[in-house]
Amino acid sequence: MLGWSFTLGSIAHAALATLKPEAYEGFAEASPIPFIRDQWEAVFVPHALLYGSLLAVFEFAVGIAILSGGRPMVLGSIAAIGFHVALALFGWGFWLWCVPAIAVLALLTRAEFRRTAGARDGSSAARAALSVDQRLQQIPDLQEPGFDSTDPLPLRAEVLGDQKANADPEKGEPAKSA
Repeated sequence: MLGWSFTLGSIAHAALATLKPEAYEGFAEASPIPFIRDQWEAVFVPHALLYGSLLAVFEFAVGIAILSGGRPMVLGSIAAIGFHVALALFGWGFWLWCVPAIAVLALLTRAEFRRTAGARDGSSAARAALSVDQRLQQIPDLQEPGFDSTDPLPLRAEVLGDQKANADPEKGEPAKSA
C-alpha cells in the first residue's frame, strides 16, 4: 500500500508541478517551526516546477523500491521514513498520517531486512533469523545415511562450530578436525 501511495503521489506531484505550481503556496503555513514556513516560501515556492518535479522523481523511486522487495525495499522504506519525518515538520495535521506510516514502514523494513539477511550465508543476522529446525536442516550430515541423530556430539560440532565436540571422551580421543 505504501509503495503504491508513493508511486501515485509522484504522479500527483508531477501534475501539480507542471500544471499548477501555485498549489504549493501556503503548504507550510501550519508548520509550528518558523524556519520551515519561511524557507518553503523563499526556496520551494519560487521554483515549484523544479522542486515539485524532483519530489515526484524521489517519490516514484521510493515507491518502486518499496514495491520491488528485498534490499531495494529496505532502502526505499528508509527513504520513506525520512520523507515522513520531514513531512511531519509541516504541521500537526500531518502527524495523523506520518506517525502510523512511520510505524508501519519501520516494522516492514525490520521484517524485510531480517528476511534478506537470512538469504546471505554466514551472517549472524541470518543465523539469528532461522529457527533451530531450519538450522538443523542446513547441516549436510543430517542428510547422510547412517547418521545417528541421537548422538549430540557431531550435532553440537556442526551447530556450534565446536571442534572439541568431535572428540570421543570415552575413548580418550583428541578432537577431530572438520
